Amino acid sequence: MSGERLSNSGNQNKNTSAFDNFAERVKREQEFVERRREDTRHWARYYVGAEQAFDRRVKANKISETEFMKWEDEVGGAFFKMKEAEYDACYTSKYEKDREERIGAVNSNMSVEVYAGNFYNERKTALKQKILQNENLEERDAHLKILGDLYDRVCTHIECKRDFKLKSKDVAAFDDARKNAHNSLIRNMNQINNLADEYGVRRLTFRNFLINDEKDYDKAYDIYLDTDSRYDFDRSSVEKYTMIAFADLYKKAETDGTLKVDPSKVSKTAYFHNMGED
Repeated sequence: MSGERLSNSGNQNKNTSAFDNFAERVKREQEFVERRREDTRHWARYYVGAEQAFDRRVKANKISETEFMKWEDEVGGAFFKMKEAEYDACYTSKYEKDREERIGAVNSNMSVEVYAGNFYNERKTALKQKILQNENLEERDAHLKILGDLYDRVCTHIECKRDFKLKSKDVAAFDDARKNAHNSLIRNMNQINNLADEYGVRRLTFRNFLINDEKDYDKAYDIYLDTDSRYDFDRSSVEKYTMIAFADLYKKAETDGTLKVDPSKVSKTAYFHNMGED
């Protein structure tokens, strides 16, 4: 009998030890998750604050390309630190993660991503020069096409916005056409950014933008509408970027009276200005 009791006691000790080890692993995992979430929150706050500080700076209406690149590195650095801190297991869904990131919460009239439109021509030229050095002719031509497509994408976007005849007949069709044109524009900008990375030159914008085709979006789970706000923020950022980079196209559309630009999309503090001296 005593031998049996000793045997049972040994099994209990093994079970207790196994449970303790499991509990310790769970505790370590929880601590790790919380650290990663806190790091994400920290850099999210820093990112939002840096964007807002940039907005206050450019309200002075004078900033050089050299200074802008410093701001771009500061804001972009915070953004990517936030992305590095993320750990998917920390979140039950992408909607919860979007709430933590607070990207759509950047409440400023002029973000770094948008202001980069002032340097579109310089960055396009730098990238084009690198592409032309590509000795693979087929690849070179394909990359040049991607770079050249942006002008056409912007024109199509403007045309869809001013197709009031379609809007008067079929609002749903008008919205679909405008959304598709906008998604195509965002997709092309992302492609150009990726090419800039490949060729080692400055991107048009420090980050890529989300494309909302609604396939991966479920409003029922977006309780606080953080993900919806993020999609809206990216759409708005791309449009404002193109309104600076392709200001002549928008001005022409306004002049002939066919495009009614939303006043809320146009800065009231003269961001379309000559750059300050380096």
